[in-house]
Amino acid sequence: MSVRRIAIAAVLVACVSAQAERPERKVELNVVISHNDPAVQIELPKSARYLGADRWVLYGIADCELHGFVEADKKKQVQQLYWIQFEGYLPSKPDLHHQYDSPTHATIGGLDFSSTHGFAAATKSSTPAPTVNISSP
Repeated sequence: MSVRRIAIAAVLVACVSAQAERPERKVELNVVISHNDPAVQIELPKSARYLGADRWVLYGIADCELHGFVEADKKKQVQQLYWIQFEGYLPSKPDLHHQYDSPTHATIGGLDFSSTHGFAAATKSSTPAPTVNISSP
């Protein structure tokens, strides 16, 4: 067996074993659908292409789920990146908390939401901002 095949097999095994659980939220076209924690639908621009999802235990205290989308130009260069992340504390760590320094916070349905954006140079876009619909409990 070649070194290349062994390396590929090792990477595949590591990826499968490293994932805590399968992502809980579903994606339909350009909409991320969460039925709980929180119950929400996040609609992105129709031009955003879904890349996939991952789920892992973050810093040993939180269940983290990430969904990625991009908008690319004709040369397939990324123009917009959308990173949708859900986090919830593990039941085994009830006294621990994250402290985000984001200047933008909102409390919706009793849950704290933070927003961080603009990490890289961007041009003015005609693409509308994503919309979030919070379901009542």
